[in-house]
Amino acid sequence: MNTNQLVSSWYDEFGTMIFTYILMILIGCIIVSTLPLYSSTATDFMQKLLPMNISNEQNSYIDRKISKLLEVEKIDFQNVGISTNPFTINIGLMSNGKRFDEQKSILIPKIKKLLKKENIDDYKLEITPYHKPNPTKETKMTGEVKVEGKVLQTNWPIIVSNIYNSMAGKSTYKMKGISFKEGKDLVNITIRTGLEKDKDTKIIVKKIENELQDYFAEEKTQKQIGNFNYEIIILDKEKNMIGKVEKY
Repeated sequence: MNTNQLVSSWYDEFGTMIFTYILMILIGCIIVSTLPLYSSTATDFMQKLLPMNISNEQNSYIDRKISKLLEVEKIDFQNVGISTNPFTINIGLMSNGKRFDEQKSILIPKIKKLLKKENIDDYKLEITPYHKPNPTKETKMTGEVKVEGKVLQTNWPIIVSNIYNSMAGKSTYKMKGISFKEGKDLVNITIRTGLEKDKDTKIIVKKIENELQDYFAEEKTQKQIGNFNYEIIILDKEKNMIGKVEKY
């Protein structure tokens, strides 16, 4: 091989190495520029998801916390209740006229502050003046928990209420209602939401499933459910199943 051939061969090898190197750099740039963008977007979205914080303590229910706030403020009240669709907090005070207006103006910012602390951001607040109860008409709050069939002597109504109260009033979950049916050794729970069927919903549903699994793994919850098996299904706006947690 003469000198010209050696030089030509060296240039060919060198050119191939340079091309491969540049190609690897370009591919690396594409990967590096794409992955952080996706990761950052997903992380930002997950940080906006409101926590469920399912609790076995009924004192954690928002109506009880509002009642406690009223007692601290020394404001007499008739009732504090919750109604659904839309999630509404109803407060009946024992005052009228100017006194009612003064108490209402004091309460609203304090209640809003409490709701924000509890991660409740999707609600209506109704504060009404005193009215004399009608003894011939029973006032009954529409239940947020629907029971299907016969209720056995178990703790499932409390457990289902705990789940409902951890999701209601939080825009993340668009909670519409919850129902359950008890069998001999199996409980079916249905969570109805207003969630759409999209990529964000998949992340939300995964969060719900994880929090439910954590809740049912707690020692106190385990004692409450005993040997019962359960199936929890999550429905979207169109009543299609989008998630499930089960134990058989």
